[in-house]
Amino acid sequence: MNVIYISGPYRADTECEVEDNIRSAEDASLKLLARGWAPICPHKNFARFGGRFHDTTFMEADLSILRKADAVFMLEGWEDSEGSKSERFVAQFAGIPIYYRIEDVPEEKI
Repeated sequence: MNVIYISGPYRADTECEVEDNIRSAEDASLKLLARGWAPICPHKNFARFGGRFHDTTFMEADLSILRKADAVFMLEGWEDSEGSKSERFVAQFAGIPIYYRIEDVPEEKI
């Protein structure tokens, strides 16, 4: 099973909006799993850990995981997220395929 890293906004102005971002990533995870991929969802990996480490520590951890992925899926709104833009740049530099729509992600055999 190939691994796909989910990239999209996490931080927001309110805790409610952060939860919405997490739910969006969860939804994408389920859809990608249904297409035969093993999703990595950093939104869940470090959910509600804010303040325990500097944001750059979380970003470095995320980028370490991303570099091991077979593909990256960009959630809607990624363009407004500095972290997502960095993740996209790293994926492009590493030659990792990037997808923007669920239906464009190739189906894998489960």
